[in-house]
Amino acid sequence: MGTQRWEKERAAAAERELRRAEAEHKRRVIEASEAEIVSRLEVLKHELEAKSAELHLLQVQQKVLGALRGVDKEAGNNPSKHG
Repeated sequence: MGTQRWEKERAAAAERELRRAEAEHKRRVIEASEAEIVSRLEVLKHELEAKSAELHLLQVQQKVLGALRGVDKEAGNNPSKHG
């Protein structure tokens, strides 16, 4: 009877160890996944900042071109500026 009890306790201990190992593995997989997502988020953040800067530069260029066109139109309507 003692051997059967010892085998049952050993099986229970093995089951607990298996569950602990599975939980530890799952935790590591989740942590790795989280780290990957954080990394991708940083890349996307930098891409967003670059696109925002690019958009701002384009808007400034459009304003400058618009202002230059306005000056050109003024010069075309005012013969005294042509010399």
